[in-house]
Amino acid sequence: ESVVERRPEIAQVKIAQQQAGLKLKLAENLQKPKLDLSIYNARDFGSGNPNLAGNDTVADVSFSYPLRTREARGKAIAAQAEIDSLEYQKQLLSEQVEVGIRRAMVNLDATRQLEEYAIEELAMSTRLAEAEDQRFNAGLSDFFLLNVRERQMAEAQLKRWQAHLAHQIALAEYYGTSLNLEALGWQQ
Repeated sequence: ESVVERRPEIAQVKIAQQQAGLKLKLAENLQKPKLDLSIYNARDFGSGNPNLAGNDTVADVSFSYPLRTREARGKAIAAQAEIDSLEYQKQLLSEQVEVGIRRAMVNLDATRQLEEYAIEELAMSTRLAEAEDQRFNAGLSDFFLLNVRERQMAEAQLKRWQAHLAHQIALAEYYGTSLNLEALGWQQ
């Protein structure tokens, strides 16, 4: 869950949801009555008409009620639809991230087991090659069998390296999917 929350695409959808929420509030406000109160003070300076001397204080009250609110209702409906769409998009992205993490974990486990099997196969083929070498030195085997065992040992070494590489790739994919930047060597 913490990985899902840190994903940039999820954060982007959350920001878009906040913006759509503000659009919805604005559309709802357009449908509501409006009451404005203004108070201001005025004073004339200089030589002019003596009737204008002194301070004038004015209070202004304005009330308006929107009669035709189809546009505002339409904006509110559109904003709510956008919020719903973004929620579904966020849910889809979250599920995709979770599936990606699970897939990376399964792949990581599988490549680890494959590497362990490759190490065991290398150990076994090395023991067989050493035993065949002893038999060859004792005159109990021929060069062909010794060559077969050494070739099997080389193939097992190659499989071990390939399994190690596959595990390292799976590990990098897991770190990338889980946003473990420190493990990837990313310095902030």
